[in-house]
Amino acid sequence: MSNNPLEPTAHTFSNLAEQAADVIISLSLPSFTIEYVNQAVAAAFGYLPPELRGESFARLYPNPTNFEIFGKKLAAAGALHQKHMRIEQLLRHKNGTILWTENHVSIIYNEDDIPCRLICSVRDITQRSLLLSTVAHELRAPLSILTGLSSVLVDDAHSLNSEEQTRYLSILNQTATDIGQMLDKLMDVTSFELGKVMLELEPIALTTLLEQQVQRYEARASEKRIQLMVSSDLGDQAYYCDRMRIGQVTANFLENAIKYSPSDTTVELLGYEQENFFWIGVRDQGPGIPVQEQQYLFQHLGHSKISSKPTGGEKSSGLGLVICKKIIEAHGGTLGVDSDEGQGATFWFTLPK
Repeated sequence: MSNNPLEPTAHTFSNLAEQAADVIISLSLPSFTIEYVNQAVAAAFGYLPPELRGESFARLYPNPTNFEIFGKKLAAAGALHQKHMRIEQLLRHKNGTILWTENHVSIIYNEDDIPCRLICSVRDITQRSLLLSTVAHELRAPLSILTGLSSVLVDDAHSLNSEEQTRYLSILNQTATDIGQMLDKLMDVTSFELGKVMLELEPIALTTLLEQQVQRYEARASEKRIQLMVSSDLGDQAYYCDRMRIGQVTANFLENAIKYSPSDTTVELLGYEQENFFWIGVRDQGPGIPVQEQQYLFQHLGHSKISSKPTGGEKSSGLGLVICKKIIEAHGGTLGVDSDEGQGATFWFTLPK
């Protein structure tokens, strides 16, 4: 047995770090040499830990200037003898992609009160930034409606008849409802990312779930002369899942199919049993999605990069599919789309048996 009193501490640190979801990096100063990095770096930055051990921390920066800024902030913190520092900065994935990250740094001092080591906890917050940008962009239009109409009601109420006042108030009410729903989606995405969503599992008949969704959206589909159909071989097969969440996914797929389909077409809800999983999809006869655009569908800003537009002037925030992806992954399933431009699209997900 070794007499080195530091070994148990190092061993404990390593065990804890390997269980962490964030990237944990230990750096020696003043060289900023990476002495330790946990396995989470592979998913976040594309490197295996041995590829980075012994390398300079600068390797993860997109350019020398960004690394220099980090060094200056550390020097300022050290001059004040701070033990912790938080910084948001740009880092680079192995494939060259630039990531926006949040770095919590613990500063360790030697006997001479000089910083000698850093323990960094790095988290990729790129999607969080994109999500906030999306919400800010989407809120701008409804907020302008609220501001404009409320100003009219305040300044010119005396010149409006009761019918005009009722119409304006109705628009204000619907706009406020839309904003509330968008904020609910934001909370949904954030809750999933923070791991704060608990699934309430119960046995449900998947075919019955599909039929209920058809009944729910028949009126909306009929407004665009779209026919809804169910084709399922699942029978009365029950599956343990979160009824509300799986219903949320199928509803989103169905809403999008109706939204992007032209009149006098058919939207099908499909359900099949495979050897190891159940497969559920929604197939439309809309414009389809070019292959090069499909990669953006389940990203926070994917909707802005999709050329297909709703056929009835409907709006889309692009948050729905992001939430769907997180719901299905929480169930241990997969989610995707099959589509060729001009040939419609099938959005689907699987649930493992």
